[in-house]
Amino acid sequence: MRAPQKTNLVYKTLKTNILSGKLLPGMQLPPETELAKNMNVGRITLRSALKKLEAESLVKRIERKGTFVRLQQVMPALTLLIPCEDYIEKAGYGSIMTTQMILNGMISTAQQHGYQVRTLAVSKSNSIDDIDYDALDTLDENSKIVIIGVWFKPLFEYLSQKGCNAVNITALSNYTAKMKKLTSSWNFIHFGLEDVWEKAAKILQSRGCSQVAIATNSPQTPCAIRTGFMRVFDENTLLFNIEGTDIYNDFCKALQNFYEKNNFDGLLLNYTNFSHVPLNNFGLPANVKIIMELPIGVDAPDFAEWFRCPVYEAGKQAAQLLIDNKTSEIRHVAVKLNAPSLEAKIPDIIL
Repeated sequence: MRAPQKTNLVYKTLKTNILSGKLLPGMQLPPETELAKNMNVGRITLRSALKKLEAESLVKRIERKGTFVRLQQVMPALTLLIPCEDYIEKAGYGSIMTTQMILNGMISTAQQHGYQVRTLAVSKSNSIDDIDYDALDTLDENSKIVIIGVWFKPLFEYLSQKGCNAVNITALSNYTAKMKKLTSSWNFIHFGLEDVWEKAAKILQSRGCSQVAIATNSPQTPCAIRTGFMRVFDENTLLFNIEGTDIYNDFCKALQNFYEKNNFDGLLLNYTNFSHVPLNNFGLPANVKIIMELPIGVDAPDFAEWFRCPVYEAGKQAAQLLIDNKTSEIRHVAVKLNAPSLEAKIPDIIL
Protein backbone atom coordinates (compact mmCIF):
# COMPACT_ATOMS: atom_id res chain seq x y z
CA MET A 1 0.00 0.00 0.00
CA ARG A 2 1.36 3.38 -0.97
CA ALA A 3 2.11 5.99 1.65
CA PRO A 4 -0.69 8.56 2.15
CA GLN A 5 -0.46 11.57 -0.14
CA LYS A 6 -0.26 14.06 2.74
CA THR A 7 2.66 12.19 4.29
CA ASN A 8 4.55 12.32 1.00
CA LEU A 9 3.80 16.02 0.58
CA VAL A 10 5.09 16.88 4.06
CA TYR A 11 8.15 14.69 3.59
CA LYS A 12 9.04 16.22 0.22
CA THR A 13 8.44 19.78 1.44
CA LEU A 14 10.71 19.37 4.46
CA LYS A 15 13.33 17.51 2.43
CA THR A 16 13.41 20.28 -0.17
CA ASN A 17 13.77 22.91 2.53
CA ILE A 18 16.69 21.01 4.09
CA LEU A 19 18.54 20.31 0.84
CA SER A 20 18.04 23.89 -0.40
CA GLY A 21 19.42 25.37 2.81
CA LYS A 22 16.17 26.96 3.87
CA LEU A 23 16.43 24.81 6.99
CA LEU A 24 20.06 25.04 8.11
CA PRO A 25 22.15 22.27 9.71
CA GLY A 26 21.64 22.24 13.48
CA MET A 27 18.35 24.16 13.28
CA GLN A 28 15.60 22.86 15.53
CA LEU A 29 12.21 22.31 13.91
CA PRO A 30 9.13 23.72 15.64
CA PRO A 31 7.36 21.42 18.13
CA GLU A 32 5.32 18.70 16.44
CA THR A 33 1.97 20.25 17.37
CA GLU A 34 2.99 23.63 15.94
CA LEU A 35 4.66 22.19 12.83
CA ALA A 36 1.69 19.95 12.10
CA LYS A 37 -0.66 22.93 12.40
CA ASN A 38 1.56 25.08 10.12
CA MET A 39 1.56 22.34 7.48
CA ASN A 40 -2.16 21.68 7.89
CA VAL A 41 -1.76 17.98 8.75
CA GLY A 42 -2.23 15.75 11.76
CA ARG A 43 0.59 14.75 14.12
CA ILE A 44 0.50 11.13 12.89
CA THR A 45 1.06 12.31 9.32
CA LEU A 46 3.89 14.61 10.43
CA ARG A 47 5.58 11.85 12.45
CA SER A 48 5.46 9.50 9.44
CA ALA A 49 7.19 12.15 7.32
CA LEU A 50 9.82 12.83 10.00
CA LYS A 51 10.50 9.11 10.29
CA LYS A 52 11.31 8.96 6.57
CA LEU A 53 13.59 12.00 6.86
CA GLU A 54 15.35 10.43 9.84
CA ALA A 55 15.88 7.21 7.86
CA GLU A 56 17.73 9.30 5.27
CA SER A 57 19.84 10.99 7.96
CA LEU A 58 18.37 14.41 7.12
CA VAL A 59 17.01 15.04 10.62
CA LYS A 60 17.76 13.74 14.10
CA ARG A 61 14.99 13.27 16.63
CA ILE A 62 16.13 13.58 20.27
CA GLU A 63 13.76 12.46 23.00
CA ARG A 64 12.44 15.33 25.17
CA LYS A 65 14.36 17.89 23.11
CA GLY A 66 12.86 17.83 19.64
CA THR A 67 13.81 17.32 16.01
CA PHE A 68 16.95 18.87 14.53
CA VAL A 69 18.37 19.19 11.04
CA ARG A 70 21.48 17.03 10.95
CA LEU A 71 24.67 18.93 11.72
CA GLN A 72 27.09 16.78 9.75
CA GLN A 73 27.20 16.85 6.00
CA VAL A 74 25.28 13.87 4.64
CA MET A 75 27.32 11.76 2.25
CA PRO A 76 25.66 11.19 -1.12
CA ALA A 77 24.33 7.66 -1.38
CA LEU A 78 24.02 4.82 -3.85
CA THR A 79 21.12 2.45 -3.20
CA LEU A 80 20.97 -1.28 -3.91
CA LEU A 81 17.42 -2.60 -4.09
CA ILE A 82 16.87 -5.93 -2.35
CA PRO A 83 13.60 -7.90 -2.09
CA CYS A 84 13.13 -7.80 1.70
CA GLU A 85 14.94 -6.88 4.91
CA ASP A 86 16.17 -10.40 5.72
CA TYR A 87 16.99 -11.34 2.11
CA ILE A 88 20.72 -11.68 2.79
CA GLU A 89 19.99 -14.16 5.58
CA LYS A 90 17.20 -16.23 4.02
CA ALA A 91 17.94 -16.33 0.29
CA GLY A 92 19.66 -19.34 -1.24
CA TYR A 93 23.43 -19.54 -1.04
CA GLY A 94 24.01 -18.44 -4.63
CA SER A 95 21.69 -15.44 -4.35
CA ILE A 96 23.29 -14.39 -1.07
CA MET A 97 26.80 -14.52 -2.51
CA THR A 98 25.83 -12.68 -5.68
CA THR A 99 24.13 -9.89 -3.74
CA GLN A 100 27.01 -9.56 -1.28
CA MET A 101 29.64 -9.45 -4.04
CA ILE A 102 27.75 -6.79 -6.00
CA LEU A 103 27.33 -4.81 -2.78
CA ASN A 104 31.05 -5.17 -2.00
CA GLY A 105 31.93 -3.97 -5.49
CA MET A 106 29.66 -0.94 -5.11
CA ILE A 107 31.19 -0.08 -1.73
CA SER A 108 34.72 -0.35 -3.13
CA THR A 109 34.02 2.24 -5.83
CA ALA A 110 31.75 4.42 -3.69
CA GLN A 111 34.35 4.90 -0.96
CA GLN A 112 36.85 6.20 -3.50
CA HIS A 113 34.44 9.00 -4.42
CA GLY A 114 33.03 9.93 -1.03
CA TYR A 115 29.75 8.03 -1.44
CA GLN A 116 27.99 5.68 0.93
CA VAL A 117 26.02 2.59 -0.12
CA ARG A 118 22.74 1.58 1.43
CA THR A 119 20.27 -1.23 0.78
CA LEU A 120 16.56 -0.64 0.37
CA ALA A 121 14.08 -3.48 0.89
CA VAL A 122 11.17 -3.12 -1.51
CA SER A 123 8.92 -5.94 -0.30
CA LYS A 124 7.77 -6.80 3.19
CA SER A 125 7.42 -10.54 2.49
CA ASN A 126 9.84 -11.14 -0.41
CA SER A 127 6.98 -11.07 -2.91
CA ILE A 128 6.36 -8.79 -5.87
CA ASP A 129 2.71 -8.76 -4.72
CA ASP A 130 3.64 -7.06 -1.44
CA ILE A 131 5.58 -3.98 -2.52
CA ASP A 132 6.45 -1.51 0.22
CA TYR A 133 5.65 1.74 -1.56
CA ASP A 134 6.15 3.62 1.69
CA ALA A 135 9.86 2.75 1.45
CA LEU A 136 10.04 3.42 -2.28
CA ASP A 137 8.55 6.87 -1.88
CA THR A 138 11.88 8.02 -0.45
CA LEU A 139 13.29 7.70 -3.99
CA ASP A 140 13.23 10.66 -6.36
CA GLU A 141 15.03 12.12 -9.38
CA ASN A 142 18.18 12.51 -7.28
CA SER A 143 18.29 8.83 -6.30
CA LYS A 144 21.01 6.59 -7.72
CA ILE A 145 19.90 2.96 -7.58
CA VAL A 146 21.18 -0.47 -8.63
CA ILE A 147 18.72 -3.21 -9.58
CA ILE A 148 19.80 -6.86 -9.82
CA GLY A 149 18.10 -9.05 -12.41
CA VAL A 150 14.48 -8.86 -13.46
CA TRP A 151 12.80 -9.60 -10.12
CA PHE A 152 11.88 -5.91 -10.01
CA LYS A 153 10.40 -5.72 -13.52
CA PRO A 154 6.89 -4.86 -12.25
CA LEU A 155 8.47 -1.81 -10.58
CA PHE A 156 10.23 -0.51 -13.69
CA GLU A 157 7.38 1.80 -14.65
CA TYR A 158 7.14 3.20 -11.12
CA LEU A 159 10.89 3.78 -10.86
CA SER A 160 10.96 5.32 -14.32
CA GLN A 161 8.23 7.78 -13.36
CA LYS A 162 10.25 8.66 -10.27
CA GLY A 163 13.08 9.71 -12.58
CA CYS A 164 15.68 7.65 -10.70
CA ASN A 165 19.17 7.29 -12.15
CA ALA A 166 19.31 3.48 -12.37
CA VAL A 167 21.64 0.66 -13.32
CA ASN A 168 20.20 -2.78 -14.02
CA ILE A 169 22.66 -5.66 -13.62
CA THR A 170 21.22 -8.55 -15.60
CA ALA A 171 22.07 -11.74 -17.44
CA LEU A 172 19.30 -11.11 -19.95
CA SER A 173 18.98 -8.67 -22.81
CA ASN A 174 15.64 -9.73 -24.33
CA TYR A 175 13.47 -6.98 -22.88
CA THR A 176 10.05 -6.30 -24.38
CA ALA A 177 9.47 -3.09 -26.32
CA LYS A 178 7.58 -1.67 -23.33
CA MET A 179 10.42 -2.46 -20.92
CA LYS A 180 12.97 -0.92 -23.29
CA LYS A 181 10.89 2.25 -23.50
CA LEU A 182 10.47 2.49 -19.73
CA THR A 183 14.20 2.03 -19.15
CA SER A 184 15.48 4.05 -22.11
CA SER A 185 17.45 6.40 -19.85
CA TRP A 186 18.87 3.66 -17.61
CA ASN A 187 22.27 2.05 -17.62
CA PHE A 188 22.66 -1.70 -18.11
CA ILE A 189 25.40 -4.16 -17.26
CA HIS A 190 25.00 -7.43 -19.15
CA PHE A 191 26.81 -10.70 -18.54
CA GLY A 192 25.99 -11.91 -22.05
CA LEU A 193 25.04 -15.37 -20.81
CA GLU A 194 23.22 -16.25 -24.02
CA ASP A 195 26.58 -16.16 -25.82
CA VAL A 196 28.32 -18.03 -22.99
CA TRP A 197 25.81 -20.87 -23.13
CA GLU A 198 25.98 -20.96 -26.91
CA LYS A 199 29.74 -21.47 -26.65
CA ALA A 200 29.22 -24.12 -23.97
CA ALA A 201 26.81 -25.97 -26.26
CA LYS A 202 29.36 -25.79 -29.09
CA ILE A 203 32.00 -27.32 -26.84
CA LEU A 204 29.71 -30.24 -26.03
CA GLN A 205 28.84 -30.59 -29.69
CA SER A 206 32.53 -30.65 -30.62
CA ARG A 207 33.04 -33.54 -28.18
CA GLY A 208 30.47 -35.62 -29.98
CA CYS A 209 27.61 -35.05 -27.54
CA SER A 210 24.25 -35.50 -29.22
CA GLN A 211 21.84 -35.89 -26.30
CA VAL A 212 22.41 -32.89 -24.06
CA ALA A 213 20.46 -32.00 -20.92
CA ILE A 214 20.07 -28.62 -19.28
CA ALA A 215 19.89 -29.11 -15.51
CA THR A 216 18.57 -26.53 -13.08
CA ASN A 217 17.23 -26.56 -9.55
CA SER A 218 14.96 -23.63 -10.46
CA PRO A 219 11.26 -24.03 -11.32
CA GLN A 220 11.89 -22.76 -14.87
CA THR A 221 14.93 -22.99 -17.09
CA PRO A 222 16.45 -19.48 -17.34
CA CYS A 223 15.94 -17.84 -20.72
CA ALA A 224 19.65 -17.18 -21.20
CA ILE A 225 20.49 -20.88 -21.13
CA ARG A 226 17.74 -21.94 -23.47
CA THR A 227 18.37 -19.09 -25.90
CA GLY A 228 22.07 -19.89 -26.19
CA PHE A 229 21.48 -23.64 -26.30
CA MET A 230 18.89 -23.39 -29.08
CA ARG A 231 21.39 -21.68 -31.34
CA VAL A 232 23.35 -24.94 -31.47
CA PHE A 233 21.00 -27.85 -30.83
CA ASP A 234 17.56 -28.16 -32.40
CA GLU A 235 14.52 -28.48 -30.18
CA ASN A 236 14.18 -32.24 -30.71
CA THR A 237 17.41 -32.91 -28.81
CA LEU A 238 16.77 -30.39 -26.03
CA LEU A 239 16.13 -31.73 -22.55
CA PHE A 240 15.57 -29.16 -19.84
CA ASN A 241 13.96 -28.37 -16.50
CA ILE A 242 15.38 -31.13 -14.33
CA GLU A 243 13.60 -30.01 -11.20
CA GLY A 244 15.35 -30.90 -7.96
CA THR A 245 15.40 -29.20 -4.58
CA ASP A 246 17.68 -26.85 -2.71
CA ILE A 247 19.19 -29.91 -1.00
CA TYR A 248 22.30 -30.99 -2.87
CA ASN A 249 21.94 -34.74 -2.30
CA ASP A 250 18.29 -34.68 -3.39
CA PHE A 251 19.24 -32.78 -6.52
CA CYS A 252 21.93 -35.36 -7.34
CA LYS A 253 19.43 -38.19 -6.89
CA ALA A 254 16.90 -36.49 -9.17
CA LEU A 255 19.60 -35.91 -11.78
CA GLN A 256 20.73 -39.54 -11.62
CA ASN A 257 17.14 -40.72 -12.12
CA PHE A 258 16.82 -38.40 -15.09
CA TYR A 259 20.01 -39.84 -16.58
CA GLU A 260 18.72 -43.41 -16.22
CA LYS A 261 15.60 -42.48 -18.21
CA ASN A 262 17.31 -40.38 -20.91
CA ASN A 263 20.95 -41.55 -21.08
CA PHE A 264 22.28 -38.11 -22.04
CA ASP A 265 25.96 -37.65 -22.84
CA GLY A 266 26.31 -33.91 -22.21
CA LEU A 267 25.12 -31.68 -19.39
CA LEU A 268 24.76 -27.90 -19.08
CA LEU A 269 24.25 -27.05 -15.41
CA ASN A 270 23.10 -23.55 -14.68
CA TYR A 271 23.63 -21.43 -11.57
CA THR A 272 22.72 -23.52 -8.52
CA ASN A 273 21.42 -22.24 -5.21
CA PHE A 274 22.84 -24.90 -2.92
CA SER A 275 24.54 -24.22 0.38
CA HIS A 276 28.31 -24.21 0.31
CA VAL A 277 29.04 -27.91 -0.22
CA PRO A 278 31.93 -29.60 -2.05
CA LEU A 279 30.76 -30.43 -5.56
CA ASN A 280 31.34 -33.78 -7.25
CA ASN A 281 30.17 -35.15 -10.57
CA PHE A 282 26.61 -35.58 -9.24
CA GLY A 283 26.90 -39.36 -9.46
CA LEU A 284 26.88 -39.36 -13.27
CA PRO A 285 29.08 -41.66 -15.39
CA ALA A 286 32.53 -40.31 -16.24
CA ASN A 287 31.70 -40.21 -19.96
CA VAL A 288 29.06 -37.50 -19.45
CA LYS A 289 30.64 -34.16 -20.37
CA ILE A 290 29.65 -31.39 -17.97
CA ILE A 291 29.80 -27.59 -18.30
CA MET A 292 28.46 -25.60 -15.37
CA GLU A 293 27.98 -22.12 -13.99
CA LEU A 294 29.96 -22.08 -10.78
CA PRO A 295 28.50 -20.32 -7.72
CA ILE A 296 30.71 -17.70 -6.08
CA GLY A 297 32.67 -19.15 -3.18
CA VAL A 298 32.60 -22.73 -4.50
CA ASP A 299 35.94 -24.23 -5.49
CA ALA A 300 36.49 -24.96 -9.17
CA PRO A 301 35.74 -28.63 -9.95
CA ASP A 302 38.09 -30.98 -11.78
CA PHE A 303 35.25 -32.97 -13.35
CA ALA A 304 33.72 -30.17 -15.45
CA GLU A 305 34.41 -27.03 -17.45
CA TRP A 306 32.93 -23.98 -15.77
CA PHE A 307 32.46 -20.23 -15.62
CA ARG A 308 31.65 -17.79 -12.85
CA CYS A 309 29.93 -14.42 -13.38
CA PRO A 310 32.17 -11.48 -12.33
CA VAL A 311 29.52 -9.88 -10.14
CA TYR A 312 32.04 -7.99 -7.99
CA GLU A 313 33.26 -6.18 -11.11
CA ALA A 314 29.65 -5.53 -12.11
CA GLY A 315 29.03 -3.86 -8.75
CA LYS A 316 32.09 -1.64 -9.22
CA GLN A 317 31.03 -0.62 -12.71
CA ALA A 318 27.44 0.05 -11.62
CA ALA A 319 28.63 2.42 -8.89
CA GLN A 320 30.93 4.22 -11.31
CA LEU A 321 28.15 4.74 -13.85
CA LEU A 322 25.92 6.27 -11.17
CA ILE A 323 28.65 8.49 -9.74
CA ASP A 324 29.53 9.71 -13.24
CA ASN A 325 25.81 10.36 -13.92
CA LYS A 326 25.94 8.25 -17.06
CA THR A 327 22.66 7.68 -18.89
CA SER A 328 21.58 5.18 -21.53
CA GLU A 329 24.80 3.20 -21.42
CA ILE A 330 25.16 -0.55 -21.85
CA ARG A 331 28.27 -2.32 -20.63
CA HIS A 332 29.16 -5.97 -21.09
CA VAL A 333 31.10 -7.70 -18.34
CA ALA A 334 33.40 -10.35 -19.80
CA VAL A 335 32.69 -13.91 -18.69
CA LYS A 336 35.40 -16.49 -19.33
CA LEU A 337 34.42 -20.06 -19.97
CA ASN A 338 37.15 -22.25 -18.51
CA ALA A 339 37.75 -25.06 -20.98
CA PRO A 340 41.56 -25.23 -20.98
CA SER A 341 41.71 -28.63 -22.63
CA LEU A 342 39.99 -27.21 -25.70
CA GLU A 343 41.65 -23.80 -26.08
CA ALA A 344 44.23 -25.06 -28.57
CA LYS A 345 41.63 -26.88 -30.65
CA ILE A 346 38.72 -24.43 -30.74
CA PRO A 347 39.98 -20.95 -29.80
CA ASP A 348 37.09 -19.24 -31.60
CA ILE A 349 34.51 -20.50 -29.10
CA ILE A 350 36.30 -19.59 -25.90
CA LEU A 351 35.39 -16.28 -24.28
